[in-house]
Amino acid sequence: MSTNIGQYVYQQRKALGITPEQLARDMGYRNINKGIRRLQQLETTGHCAEPLWRSIREKLSLDPTEIRTAKGRDAEAHEARRDVPI
Repeated sequence: MSTNIGQYVYQQRKALGITPEQLARDMGYRNINKGIRRLQQLETTGHCAEPLWRSIREKLSLDPTEIRTAKGRDAEAHEARRDVPI
């Protein structure tokens, strides 16, 4: 399942022409595959560890307003799903 925040990160990375491999290297990963997996997890689920999130925000120059908007949409979607019976 993709999230608004994950889509925003993905779109910004693609707009800058940065591959997952390049971003993992720029963030200091020696194990590039591990960095790629963590980035893919963020782009898919919208979740990652805070230090990784800070690094990605910095490396991709993410707009704080866009981040808040995307996270707000994700929270609204989560709330809407809470009332749906399983």
